[in-house]
Amino acid sequence: MPAAPEPREWLSRPAGVIRLADRDVIRLLEQSQRSVDAILRQIDARTAGGIGDILRREQLLLVKRELKREQSALWAKLGDVVKARRLEAASRVSALGQRLDAHLLKTVAGMVDGADLASAIAQSEVDAAKSGIDRMMARVKGQSYVPLSERVYRSSVVINETTDRLVNSALSRGLSAKEFAREAAPFINPATPGGVRYASMRLARTEINNAAHAVSINNALAKPWVEGMQWHLSGSHPKTDICNDLASGGLKGDGIYLPEEVPAKPHPHCFCFVVPVVPDDDQFIDNLLGGQYNDYLKKYERPVGGTGTTIVDLARPAKLPGLSAVEKPKPRAPEAFGNTGVGRDLVADGGITEQRAADLLAKQGIGLHGDNVLDEISKMQGWDVAPRVVEPGEIDAAVKNGAVEMFRGVAEFPETPTNAQMAESFRTGAVRNGNGIYGNGTYTTPIRKSAEKYAGFDIPLVKNAEDGIIRMYIDPKARVIELTDLLAKMESDLSRAFGLIDNQGIVVKPPAGMITSLDDLQSDPGRYAALHGYDVIRIVAQDGAGGGLQYNVLNRAAVIIERALTPVEKAGVKAARQKELDAIAAKNLKDATEFVKERLKKGPLAPTQMMNILVGEFDISTEEARLLLRQAKEGKL
Repeated sequence: MPAAPEPREWLSRPAGVIRLADRDVIRLLEQSQRSVDAILRQIDARTAGGIGDILRREQLLLVKRELKREQSALWAKLGDVVKARRLEAASRVSALGQRLDAHLLKTVAGMVDGADLASAIAQSEVDAAKSGIDRMMARVKGQSYVPLSERVYRSSVVINETTDRLVNSALSRGLSAKEFAREAAPFINPATPGGVRYASMRLARTEINNAAHAVSINNALAKPWVEGMQWHLSGSHPKTDICNDLASGGLKGDGIYLPEEVPAKPHPHCFCFVVPVVPDDDQFIDNLLGGQYNDYLKKYERPVGGTGTTIVDLARPAKLPGLSAVEKPKPRAPEAFGNTGVGRDLVADGGITEQRAADLLAKQGIGLHGDNVLDEISKMQGWDVAPRVVEPGEIDAAVKNGAVEMFRGVAEFPETPTNAQMAESFRTGAVRNGNGIYGNGTYTTPIRKSAEKYAGFDIPLVKNAEDGIIRMYIDPKARVIELTDLLAKMESDLSRAFGLIDNQGIVVKPPAGMITSLDDLQSDPGRYAALHGYDVIRIVAQDGAGGGLQYNVLNRAAVIIERALTPVEKAGVKAARQKELDAIAAKNLKDATEFVKERLKKGPLAPTQMMNILVGEFDISTEEARLLLRQAKEGKL
């Protein structure tokens, strides 16, 4: 079922367009540099037999005229590139909104046509951006908005003024065209920070960021279930600046603004991003059933099977194919680990060619169905085989001996297929890699409670949620790499193509040439790791499953999976799990009580702040937190 985007995807997806725009800018600058070099060679050749002062001056004036003409052509092309990339960023923002809407309408509410409605909404957003993106940006920026055409013109004027200063300085010192070329090279050369490169990248990045920001806000304004937009820092803020104020602004100081009140980007190269704030699942369903979204959704109704569609019909479950319709993997040889023992480095040994990479990228899917390119890489590695499925006792013994125990939660509702069928598809069905903020693949967690969330334990519409818990451990022979080590390898291998970006978003080590298809194919951490033969990525993130610890499984044959449990076994696991949860809850409540007692010694409690701490950090219920604070106020602790 459709899953909601991770918050940082609202940064990473548009940022991918900026990376492509950087490539476009470098290519334009390289073309322009070749033209300028040719012009200088031609002018220098005309005076190869000697040069006097008057001829030297005329030569440099000719250089200036030709440079300005070339700069004019460059900025016109750059304007066209930025226009196209702005729309691409807008499309990616709408695709994220489509995933969120599909999650709410289909996964949460169970609407049979939820995904179709989300698709229709996204298409209307893309169409609106094509015809009105400047209007959207003007609404957000207000009186400070400058149209793209004017920004291009202003930037070209600044560059031409710099060209004038360079040439005038050369004239005053009696330089020849060849001498001027050597002196002006850093200003013209795209491989040198500053000069034309800085100005053009600043324009492209700022315009694309502002466009994505404006489209996000415009889309949120139209949707009745978007209650606000939360400002998130990009991570490129080594020092506190105005963005920190915006991230702690809003009515409650949590960075959440009404869609119509979201601030504009405060400075060039701002990579901060906003994320839609929507009701929790129960409230969304209540609002939907109460008709609050009817007028909006009616605009996007589509016929379903020739019978028409309704706004809400939770009693009409989606009729999805059973497991018999799912592609089955090749049988797994008992002695095999994958097919090849350990994964090959397909890049180093030539197993993946430039043409093959281009073919894969041309076929990559866009939407809600995971990463089909990574699926193909898995097949190239020989990983499209069935994993080893074992008895529960073998898992217990392996964990006792130090194996890494992991859980994955899957849920699909309405109940066809059931959680049990979804879990069995993971054990025995075809490889299906998903998308993830730390690289595409299949995410697992060492914390069962985190997996239970994804299996729908807290969603009333999901029945038999425990059937959606998949237990496994990592094969000791698996190649596991830390995310930090993986990113360091990627930076070393790919900085030649993509450049290094500093805290202000400036490329400080530019690409040596155009990005190849093989470079582009490796730009996702999951794909990169799979191409280089790694089975699992170990991720220690700032947040997420397991208090930040997750495992991204790229080779499903590298994990050993517990078979489906019998009803009696499930009852035993459920009872043991409940006992464990009760013990955890009792300890959490005890720790929270001790915290409140210690905090009381420092003076009166701030109720709202304490509620957030007790519920968020000690993981006790809201009712327990309220009771604790009431007892503290009455002096009963």
